[in-house]
Amino acid sequence: MFRSDSHFVLVDAYPLRDGKVVEGLTAGDFVVREDDVPQEVELFEFVGVGSNEPESARRDPNTLAESRAAAADPRARAFVTYFDIPHVSTAGAHRARLPLVQLLTDIVTPNDVFSVISSEYDVASMTFQRRVTSIDDQLRRYWARGLRDSFMKTADEDGLFSCFDDTDGMVVKQRFVADGALMRPLATVIIERHRADRILTHLEDLVWYLGSLREGRTSVFLFSEGWRRYTRDTVLKAEIAATQWELPSGGVRGSEIVMFNMVAQGQRQACMQEATRLADLDMVTRYQQLIRLANSMNVSFYTVNPLGLAAIDRNIGEKNYVIDPTQIVAEDFDRLNERRDVLEEIAVKTDGAAAVSTNDMRQALRPIMDQLRTFYLLGYYSTNTRFDGQIRTISVSSPQPGVQVKARRSYRAPTEEERALRANPVSAPALTELDRALDVLAGIRSADDRSFNAARYLKADAAPILGAPAVFRATPSPRSPIVAVTAPAFRRTERLHIEWPLMQELESRTARVLGRDGKPLAAQAVVSERAADSAPTVLVVDVVLAALAPGDYAVELVVTSRGETRRTYLPFKVVP
Repeated sequence: MFRSDSHFVLVDAYPLRDGKVVEGLTAGDFVVREDDVPQEVELFEFVGVGSNEPESARRDPNTLAESRAAAADPRARAFVTYFDIPHVSTAGAHRARLPLVQLLTDIVTPNDVFSVISSEYDVASMTFQRRVTSIDDQLRRYWARGLRDSFMKTADEDGLFSCFDDTDGMVVKQRFVADGALMRPLATVIIERHRADRILTHLEDLVWYLGSLREGRTSVFLFSEGWRRYTRDTVLKAEIAATQWELPSGGVRGSEIVMFNMVAQGQRQACMQEATRLADLDMVTRYQQLIRLANSMNVSFYTVNPLGLAAIDRNIGEKNYVIDPTQIVAEDFDRLNERRDVLEEIAVKTDGAAAVSTNDMRQALRPIMDQLRTFYLLGYYSTNTRFDGQIRTISVSSPQPGVQVKARRSYRAPTEEERALRANPVSAPALTELDRALDVLAGIRSADDRSFNAARYLKADAAPILGAPAVFRATPSPRSPIVAVTAPAFRRTERLHIEWPLMQELESRTARVLGRDGKPLAAQAVVSERAADSAPTVLVVDVVLAALAPGDYAVELVVTSRGETRRTYLPFKVVP
């Protein structure tokens, strides 16, 4: 019987004794609480590993829709193998491959789904499969040599390197900045912060995406050597500011001299803006937010350091200068511990497990297999009948002696609108124009300007008055340079800048920022026009994002020309 006045919650539980799931339990062997209030278990099911179905009998999903439907099944275990390419060394990448294939071959059963992805790919490109023979295919697609001790760089890293590694003709005069007991190249220090910021953002994307796919638990095998949790560094920020008087970078396109306007192109002001942002980051807070997000989305991390035990943290091929020789060994030890602690904490606090302090990777992965072999599926109608969209905590225990239960830790309650849609989908209101505009943000969790299809939201739907818009990011200062973007995701420390070509002279124009509920917000949208001699007049909208919390928003623009009115929406996302 469906109850429209209550929310039904599914909880996957792993009761462990001596590291292995205890079988043969009943519903009475579990105590479920929501926000410390006891709940009555109304659905109870033991989910085993299934039969030893031959590989040839398994069928992989044929379409993206089938892949997502297979992943959404709460009775199917879902595994994701994730490669943190920027924080894996070449040796670690080589050591990880064979144990990984063995792990997936042993743990994936006919009813399970799995996916493989690296930090270099958009999470929306993930597909889930069942045939184990496709593991090698996915590894060849996603597994690359690690970048941690490599001279290889991404486009953005190359841009930052060209900006902050001072070059005079063929002579490189490296700038150095204090980093603990060492003086290290400024460009290298900035790039390391960029990589740590990028991996946190990508993991946030991954968790959001998996949480939107399924309610059941997703087990993520995170292969990484760990990263440092950087805090605000005023010395680094001052060193970055000292480079601001250099000439901007330019280039030649055909016979025309052009000014670069992106970090990946090494444009001076874009690099300065990005490097200053990185120096101001508080990655300790973001890391804790990632853990809370993973628990609310029912994602558990099983972390594996493919390099195993290491003696030093420094890259021995890097040119640096020692400030305090007495601190070098102790500092290396502290940084190795910090990288290890990052992997252990995210595993322990999301009910996963860590294999980070051993050279025997096969042995280290065995407890993970024991924990994930079977589980219990519990379901209850929440006694909290409010539909407020708030996060609610879940705790599961067992009166059985010596049994420790790992289970889903929290969930987000539905809103009244989501309740109405679920209870009566036929009479649910049709999507508004604003809803359709915001829908393109569903898979976007970071400003990844290389993987998002801008055509999905840069539409000329105000024709014939306006042309298709161009979107830029900048600092809040009106004098700061604008940087073209593709993915509509921004930080609160930035300014959203939009330009529409004017096809007709306007009689009126207004703009405002709307929330997902369609209500106007406090963030002010400033509208102006900019004329050009050889190009159409441009309608400009600027929004300083400091007043907005992380979430989905849209700029609503209403224009009138020749007695005709057009309304258009440009969606954007504010990320933590």
